[in-house]
Amino acid sequence: MTPAPPRHSQSTTPAPPRSPHAMPPAPPRRLHSARNRLAFLYSTVVFGLAAVLVTALYFICGAALTRRSLSDEVARTGGVVTGGHFARVDADPASLVPFEAAANRATLSTLRELLAWSLLGLFLVSVFVGRLIAGRVLAPVDRLISTTRQIQATDLTRRIRHKGADDELKRLADTIDDMLDRLNDAFTSQQRFVADASHELRTPLAIVRTNLDVAVRALPAASPAHRPLQRVDRATQRMTALVNDLLALARWESQHQCPQPVDVAALNRQIREESRALAPPDIGITGTGDGGRALTVLGDPLALQRAIGNLVDNALRHARPGTAVRLTGTLADEQVHVTVHNEGPAIPPEDQQHLFDRFWRGERRADRPGSGLGLAIVQGVVTAHGGTVTVRSEPGYGTAFTITLPHAGPPPGQPPGRPRAERYGSPAAQ
Repeated sequence: MTPAPPRHSQSTTPAPPRSPHAMPPAPPRRLHSARNRLAFLYSTVVFGLAAVLVTALYFICGAALTRRSLSDEVARTGGVVTGGHFARVDADPASLVPFEAAANRATLSTLRELLAWSLLGLFLVSVFVGRLIAGRVLAPVDRLISTTRQIQATDLTRRIRHKGADDELKRLADTIDDMLDRLNDAFTSQQRFVADASHELRTPLAIVRTNLDVAVRALPAASPAHRPLQRVDRATQRMTALVNDLLALARWESQHQCPQPVDVAALNRQIREESRALAPPDIGITGTGDGGRALTVLGDPLALQRAIGNLVDNALRHARPGTAVRLTGTLADEQVHVTVHNEGPAIPPEDQQHLFDRFWRGERRADRPGSGLGLAIVQGVVTAHGGTVTVRSEPGYGTAFTITLPHAGPPPGQPPGRPRAERYGSPAAQ
């Protein structure tokens, strides 16, 4: 049976903190974007000013109609002036008062209706124009964000080099470029240190181990110095493993590889084949696949191979004799799940939260081989690829580590839905 990915009810480690090399987070919700806020502010100001102006015009027109009384003008002159011409009115001025009041009320009612529709139309137009203006104003900011994301996700040697007027955006882009220069210098120095340390530490350790092997083989087993030399040899082996793990962790954290499609199914097959040669004779290595579907992710194939290989090595060390370590790959909910399961002793719940801490091996395992960095390397690699790693460990079930990575579709050259020539997890593949 293929162990299912951990459920929420199972014991899992907390979500790891996001690595600085991970893919950038999703953009903020559009309703809370700066463009919408600027458009809302612009529309509110324009609508407020227009409402004040329209209200003032309404009261001015009402006052003007009240101030000019046609009945008084007829009583005084015998007529009214319209269009520059005098028109004589023979009616009684007192009889014109109710007609004049009704006309004023109808005029003001029509004016109110026209002004209300005008305000509504002005509000809609101001929203549209506000978004358009805000989009044009923030277009350089969007380009700046897009370029910065590409730099952060791929290569620190790239620069924004914003061209334009010497305004706030130009100064912001120049500041980011200066910051990237300092970061790139720091990472370059770190990479140089890792390369120098790799040579300076590995070479003396190799010389020490070689001479120890010669000395141990030359001495008879009954010699008093034979046992101390064996202890020194085991200590140098642990030191070599520690140096290799430290250098691998530092090298991964200092590199910025461009992601490429990685076939996790092929990677698992390769790891199973290589691990069989190193596994104890009484522990097997098996695996199952996901029906031939493409298990493709974007990332660094060497780093992913190191992460999965560390989990397999860890499972082999803690598996009970006569059992098998299962390396499986599944695809669910656009996520690729790689699970390494063994039937060894369960990990206490209080220890599970420390599994991915550097140099932590637990009290019961302090005397076992290992540097205490294997799971830290796994977490660093997986987090940098935008994924998570969880653990489920229960008595009677064993321990299962599950790596979850975003699915990237079929590998290059394989159309979607096309079955593999060699099914992942088939007997031939194993």
